[in-house]
Amino acid sequence: MRHGKNQLLFTAALLTLSLLTGCGGSGEPSSPGGSSVGSASSGAEAAASSSSETKPGAQTAEFSFSDISELEFWFGSGAGAWRTVLYVADDGSFEGLYTDSDMGSADTDYPNGTCYSSEFTGTFTAPEKVDEYTYSVEIQDLTLSKEPGTEEIRDGIKYLYSEPYGLDDAKELLFYLPGAPVKDLPEGYLNWARGYGDTIEETLPFYGLYNVGGDQGFSSHPRS
Repeated sequence: MRHGKNQLLFTAALLTLSLLTGCGGSGEPSSPGGSSVGSASSGAEAAASSSSETKPGAQTAEFSFSDISELEFWFGSGAGAWRTVLYVADDGSFEGLYTDSDMGSADTDYPNGTCYSSEFTGTFTAPEKVDEYTYSVEIQDLTLSKEPGTEEIRDGIKYLYSEPYGLDDAKELLFYLPGAPVKDLPEGYLNWARGYGDTIEETLPFYGLYNVGGDQGFSSHPRS
């Protein structure tokens, strides 16, 4: 009986060894951008290296900034003349513009009305996975082209420079991937996202961006 058990254990060990050496990483899932995940051992080593040497602008296996580099993120009410548009580059740097026009606020020096504006650039930290459809980032740096509170008149328009609306109290921002269950998303995000005219049913149909501190949500679309 003991001899029979040893034979069974030896056969099981050979089968296990053949399975481990034959997988070769084939059939692994792909990222949203289409890049394949490596073998189990190399993936574990990469995860360990990423956790110990995370750098701003770095990318994860499942989600990377290159997945959204051809999109524009839009924050607005769907009504009125104000909006904030934000673009993210492959390396995690971003740029954007907030504008709000008030054509009724005019005077002899600025007959074409008033425009509230904020042009900005910055960098996100490396995305950290929260769950299958959510990645967290912080703003590493943010630079405004004009000092908030300053103003000037150009081409008959009075420009009043301000902070970028949509990034108020922006300590943590969450990227939501397409397919995220709507029931799991904060109501604060959905209230904004539903205001842009997009149809949102049981799952999110686009990449979303949520400013947790400001309770402000961006939808995304291909760059126009």
